[in-house]
Amino acid sequence: MRRVDQAQEFNECWAIGGEQEAGLLISGLLSNDVVQEHVPPDALSRVSSFDALLSYVAVPIGQLGVGPLADRSGGYPVTTAAGVVYAAAALATMASAAVRRLPHGRSAAERADRALAAA
Repeated sequence: MRRVDQAQEFNECWAIGGEQEAGLLISGLLSNDVVQEHVPPDALSRVSSFDALLSYVAVPIGQLGVGPLADRSGGYPVTTAAGVVYAAAALATMASAAVRRLPHGRSAAERADRALAAA
């Protein structure tokens, strides 16, 4: 009986993990789009590098923490909790009025050119 439960838990963890990965892919694409659209061209390289550095630093920290947590609590609860935390972070970001009011349509270069032309 326990072997069937473990197989079901394993399959559920993969399903939840796949949903999380799809969410990460979409949010990563949107994040890159926002950075390229709203960061001035002369600072884009530095901002993108700093963003990548923080992202790559977070991965090993998460990997170090998930092993002991999964060993103690099981894979399913840890994967579910990670999904809930990620969804909460995404919803909190979208709830921010500053994020919702970001202008869309013109690139940072076009806005810089218009500002120079107006000056």
